[in-house]
Amino acid sequence: MDIYGVEYSLNTSMVDGRPRRTPFDHPYSYDEFIIFDSEIPHTSAVYSDRLYRWDSTKHNRLCLKYFDNVGQCWSERSPEKISDWLSEYYDKKLECVKVIQGCNVSSGHPYWVLFFRDVN
Repeated sequence: MDIYGVEYSLNTSMVDGRPRRTPFDHPYSYDEFIIFDSEIPHTSAVYSDRLYRWDSTKHNRLCLKYFDNVGQCWSERSPEKISDWLSEYYDKKLECVKVIQGCNVSSGHPYWVLFFRDVN
């Protein structure tokens, strides 16, 4: 198991005709992987860094409220708290149904995609 809590053994899966890149093997250019997936269909998705860029003050205030930090690392955050966070950010009831993590190969920084749906 790596620092992300992802189990890596002999990785034989392929992506675009090449072996899958993992954070363990390629820390600055790994392929996307699933952090959480409820298998419930989503209606929308957003890159986590966009939430910060759109309104950094709101982003940081809500991160402090729900996660006790202003970090942008979403892999350690629970889907329930992410749902609450997204609901307050967008001012409507939302449910986080999937989170994936990837790596921006131009910078080597991780990113997260939050998939969510409206809750009626």
